[in-house]
Amino acid sequence: MDDQEISAALAGRGSSDLADVDRLLPVSGAHAAYAIYTSGSTGRPKGVVVAHDSVVDLATWAGSEFGVSGLSRVVASTSLNFDVSVFEIFSPLVIGGSIDVVEDALALAEARPSKRVASLISGVPSVFSQVLSQSSAAVTADTVVLAGEALSARAVRQISAATSCTRIANIYGPTEATVYATAWYRNSGGFHSDDGFESDAAPPIGRPVANTQVYVLDGLLRPVPVGVPGEMYLAGRGLARGYLQRPGLTAARFLPNPFGAAGSRMYRTGDVVRWNAAGELDYLGRVDHQVKISGFRIELGEIEAVLARHPDVSAAVVLGKAVPTEENGSGLQRLVAYVVPAGPQVPRSSALRSFLNQALPDHMVPAAFVFLDALPLGRTGKLDRTALPAPEWEAGPRTDYVAPSTDTERALAEIWADLLAVEKVGVEDNFFDLGGDSIRSLLITTRIKTVFDVTLTPRDVLTARTVSALAEMVEDAILCELERVAFGDGNGNDDRL
Repeated sequence: MDDQEISAALAGRGSSDLADVDRLLPVSGAHAAYAIYTSGSTGRPKGVVVAHDSVVDLATWAGSEFGVSGLSRVVASTSLNFDVSVFEIFSPLVIGGSIDVVEDALALAEARPSKRVASLISGVPSVFSQVLSQSSAAVTADTVVLAGEALSARAVRQISAATSCTRIANIYGPTEATVYATAWYRNSGGFHSDDGFESDAAPPIGRPVANTQVYVLDGLLRPVPVGVPGEMYLAGRGLARGYLQRPGLTAARFLPNPFGAAGSRMYRTGDVVRWNAAGELDYLGRVDHQVKISGFRIELGEIEAVLARHPDVSAAVVLGKAVPTEENGSGLQRLVAYVVPAGPQVPRSSALRSFLNQALPDHMVPAAFVFLDALPLGRTGKLDRTALPAPEWEAGPRTDYVAPSTDTERALAEIWADLLAVEKVGVEDNFFDLGGDSIRSLLITTRIKTVFDVTLTPRDVLTARTVSALAEMVEDAILCELERVAFGDGNGNDDRL
């Protein structure tokens, strides 16, 4: 420990667990276990406070659903600021299993002497479908749990083929319901039309997990018929205590439950769903302007609120847009900011990105900026989001453009331009300024392997940040490969023999 005072205090304690006398108050199941922050529409993140009882309920359900063998070795790849990490860590440990901690999902694509063997892995569909299908997957698992964003049939097939798993789960749940609230399962060989499920249709989000109630209601809080869209409300033991020091917001989202016992609550999710004929829930979208980028729930209003504080911005609107790529025909979600300048001078996109980076995490910084004289309004005088123009996904004319000068740089610039959907890439252009992210770094390494026949990792792309720096890495890798072929690998193995 770096702090000497804390180290001294810990050294004076025994190895036994804390007793009630060691705490300010005896701990009960109703006490807070953790708080995880999610995006807020006003620019102020919401701290979701979850009780010990709710975590125990999650772990109990997981143990019942996946069993001792299913949780015997779980790959934990999710950031601690994302609530899926609670499932990955505590579900196996409570039942006596183990966890294999990796830095993030990108590690599953990196070369290893042998594959990771796991009983269960979980992650965001868009990330996993790229990680596991665009490279030789470095992990095998019996069960793959997918959550955090809408799941496509294509992603299910990609992941099933890449992991050789026997079971896939599509699980839904907001942070306010302690990670998971509904679940749908299929054996990997059963995702076909011959089992009564349309193989090209998006999988449902299933049925409520144990101790969870789901209500699909209209605007007057009345249940809607089967097949009719409505807003999803959740109730049960998994509900969070509320938002940290936000009583007004807690009261607005955690409502009295008219269908439950006196004093019970239900949570308004903001998600639109419908019951299908099989008694499962189909996810249809949002009632507000939230989007999910790589599994992170983002309130677009939070980004808009930060942008509005910039002195050169008069008004701003942010949308999520899908950009199709050769590797992902359905498109990868990216953020677009529509900005009305405060004066005659149009601010530089790079300046706005730098401003946003000071207040927001990387996944909340828009990949493209579109500058308008005014935001389009409908007949009612409200913003008409459908009239906002499509972005061109390019940085636009630049005076600082540096053209590629070598064959390697030219090939890499073409790869970046294709995968980042921009017209022209200079060798000093920043990967993140062009809309790059972890998924696209993986796609780039896959393309590099095809073009140059050398292996780089997604982290190499994220570290290099420019075509010029990445070109040096590629050329070094080519040189190392040539030396290995010419002189052997240094262990007595000569490829020339």
